[in-house]
Amino acid sequence: MGEQNNRNEIEIDLRGLLSTILNRLTIIILVGILVGGIAFAYTQFFITPQYMSTTKVYILSRQDPNQSG
Repeated sequence: MGEQNNRNEIEIDLRGLLSTILNRLTIIILVGILVGGIAFAYTQFFITPQYMSTTKVYILSRQDPNQSG
């Protein structure tokens, strides 16, 4: 994958690189899910919230006196 020629340049084989990535795709996905889960757990259990908000919605039912119902 990293052959050197006479001018100290490195030649990268893109097919070989893509093949390696595709062969290890399951490992890459599993590591991503694991890191995401660790980050989620850390933020949920160890970091205190900066703020808290609540909302109350009041719905009033008004009937038109001209309507029967």
